[in-house]
Amino acid sequence: MNTIERLSESGTALARRARSSLESGSSHLPQWLGAGAALSVAKTGTKVATTLVRRNPGVAIAVGVVGVGVLAYRFYRRRAEAAQTDAPRAAISGKVTRSNGTKVKVTGADKSDANPGQNTERKPRARKTGKDSERAQSSAE
Repeated sequence: MNTIERLSESGTALARRARSSLESGSSHLPQWLGAGAALSVAKTGTKVATTLVRRNPGVAIAVGVVGVGVLAYRFYRRRAEAAQTDAPRAAISGKVTRSNGTKVKVTGADKSDANPGQNTERKPRARKTGKDSERAQSSAE
Protein backbone atom coordinates (compact mmCIF):
# COMPACT_ATOMS: atom_id res chain seq x y z
CA MET A 1 0.00 0.00 0.00
CA ASN A 2 1.38 3.34 -0.89
CA THR A 3 1.11 6.59 1.00
CA ILE A 4 -1.75 8.04 -1.07
CA GLU A 5 -3.99 5.02 -0.39
CA ARG A 6 -3.28 5.16 3.35
CA LEU A 7 -4.09 8.88 3.49
CA SER A 8 -7.31 8.30 1.57
CA GLU A 9 -8.44 5.52 3.92
CA SER A 10 -7.56 7.48 7.05
CA GLY A 11 -9.40 10.55 5.70
CA THR A 12 -12.48 8.46 4.96
CA ALA A 13 -12.38 6.91 8.44
CA LEU A 14 -12.02 10.34 10.03
CA ALA A 15 -15.00 11.64 8.02
CA ARG A 16 -17.14 8.66 9.13
CA ARG A 17 -16.26 9.27 12.79
CA ALA A 18 -17.05 12.96 12.51
CA ARG A 19 -20.38 12.19 10.83
CA SER A 20 -21.40 9.64 13.45
CA SER A 21 -20.45 11.97 16.31
CA LEU A 22 -22.44 14.83 14.77
CA GLU A 23 -25.51 12.66 14.15
CA SER A 24 -25.54 11.21 17.66
CA GLY A 25 -24.62 14.45 19.42
CA SER A 26 -27.18 16.83 17.97
CA SER A 27 -30.73 16.35 16.79
CA HIS A 28 -30.72 19.91 15.39
CA LEU A 29 -28.20 19.15 12.67
CA PRO A 30 -30.61 19.69 9.75
CA GLN A 31 -31.58 23.09 11.17
CA TRP A 32 -27.94 24.11 11.51
CA LEU A 33 -27.19 22.98 7.97
CA GLY A 34 -30.21 24.90 6.66
CA ALA A 35 -29.16 28.04 8.50
CA GLY A 36 -25.62 27.74 7.17
CA ALA A 37 -26.90 27.29 3.62
CA ALA A 38 -29.17 30.35 4.00
CA LEU A 39 -26.28 32.45 5.27
CA SER A 40 -24.06 31.41 2.39
CA VAL A 41 -26.79 32.23 -0.13
CA ALA A 42 -27.27 35.65 1.50
CA LYS A 43 -23.52 36.31 1.41
CA THR A 44 -23.27 35.33 -2.25
CA GLY A 45 -26.33 37.44 -3.14
CA THR A 46 -24.83 40.44 -1.38
CA LYS A 47 -21.59 40.06 -3.33
CA VAL A 48 -23.47 39.80 -6.63
CA ALA A 49 -25.63 42.85 -5.84
CA THR A 50 -22.61 44.89 -4.77
CA THR A 51 -20.76 44.03 -7.97
CA LEU A 52 -23.81 44.89 -10.08
CA VAL A 53 -24.24 48.27 -8.38
CA ARG A 54 -20.56 49.11 -8.79
CA ARG A 55 -20.58 48.28 -12.48
CA ASN A 56 -24.02 49.75 -13.27
CA PRO A 57 -24.99 52.57 -10.90
CA GLY A 58 -27.76 53.67 -13.26
CA VAL A 59 -29.51 50.34 -12.80
CA ALA A 60 -29.41 50.79 -9.02
CA ILE A 61 -30.95 54.25 -9.30
CA ALA A 62 -33.65 52.98 -11.68
CA VAL A 63 -34.51 50.11 -9.33
CA GLY A 64 -34.76 52.57 -6.44
CA VAL A 65 -37.08 54.88 -8.37
CA VAL A 66 -39.29 51.97 -9.41
CA GLY A 67 -39.41 50.78 -5.80
CA VAL A 68 -40.51 54.19 -4.57
CA GLY A 69 -43.17 54.28 -7.28
CA VAL A 70 -44.49 50.86 -6.31
CA LEU A 71 -44.68 51.90 -2.65
CA ALA A 72 -46.49 55.12 -3.56
CA TYR A 73 -48.99 53.25 -5.72
CA ARG A 74 -49.60 50.71 -2.97
CA PHE A 75 -50.19 53.51 -0.46
CA TYR A 76 -52.58 55.21 -2.90
CA ARG A 77 -54.56 51.98 -3.43
CA ARG A 78 -54.73 51.28 0.29
CA ARG A 79 -56.12 54.77 0.96
CA ALA A 80 -58.67 54.35 -1.83
CA GLU A 81 -59.81 51.01 -0.41
CA ALA A 82 -59.98 52.48 3.09
CA ALA A 83 -62.12 55.35 1.80
CA GLN A 84 -64.55 52.86 0.26
CA THR A 85 -64.79 50.69 3.38
CA ASP A 86 -65.13 53.69 5.73
CA ALA A 87 -68.39 54.79 4.09
CA PRO A 88 -70.21 55.43 7.40
CA ARG A 89 -67.41 57.75 8.48
CA ALA A 90 -67.58 59.72 5.24
CA ALA A 91 -71.38 59.95 5.45
CA ILE A 92 -71.32 62.29 8.46
CA SER A 93 -72.65 65.60 7.24
CA GLY A 94 -72.75 67.57 10.47
CA LYS A 95 -76.02 66.17 11.80
CA VAL A 96 -75.70 63.57 14.50
CA THR A 97 -78.47 61.76 16.33
CA ARG A 98 -77.81 60.17 19.68
CA SER A 99 -79.08 56.70 20.46
CA ASN A 100 -81.87 58.18 22.60
CA GLY A 101 -83.16 60.16 19.61
CA THR A 102 -82.00 63.66 20.54
CA LYS A 103 -80.11 65.66 17.93
CA VAL A 104 -76.61 67.01 18.54
CA LYS A 105 -75.12 69.97 16.71
CA VAL A 106 -71.58 69.40 15.48
CA THR A 107 -69.46 72.51 15.72
CA GLY A 108 -65.91 73.36 14.75
CA ALA A 109 -64.06 74.07 11.54
CA ASP A 110 -63.64 70.41 10.59
CA LYS A 111 -66.83 68.39 10.89
CA SER A 112 -65.15 65.12 9.97
CA ASP A 113 -63.23 64.82 13.25
CA ALA A 114 -62.80 61.45 14.89
CA ASN A 115 -65.39 62.44 17.55
CA PRO A 116 -68.02 64.38 15.62
CA GLY A 117 -70.42 64.56 18.57
CA GLN A 118 -67.99 66.48 20.77
CA ASN A 119 -68.46 70.19 21.14
CA THR A 120 -65.20 71.74 20.05
CA GLU A 121 -65.97 75.26 21.25
CA ARG A 122 -64.23 76.28 24.46
CA LYS A 123 -66.15 77.67 27.37
CA PRO A 124 -64.95 80.97 28.82
CA ARG A 125 -62.91 80.73 32.00
CA ALA A 126 -64.70 81.33 35.24
CA ARG A 127 -63.63 84.46 37.06
CA LYS A 128 -61.61 84.05 40.18
CA THR A 129 -63.37 85.34 43.24
CA GLY A 130 -62.32 86.02 46.80
CA LYS A 131 -58.99 84.64 47.91
CA ASP A 132 -58.18 83.23 44.48
CA SER A 133 -58.26 86.67 42.84
CA GLU A 134 -56.11 88.17 45.62
CA ARG A 135 -53.50 85.43 45.14
CA ALA A 136 -53.48 85.96 41.39
CA GLN A 137 -52.98 89.71 41.78
CA SER A 138 -50.17 89.31 44.34
CA SER A 139 -48.34 86.73 42.20
CA ALA A 140 -48.58 89.02 39.17
CA GLU A 141 -46.83 91.83 41.02
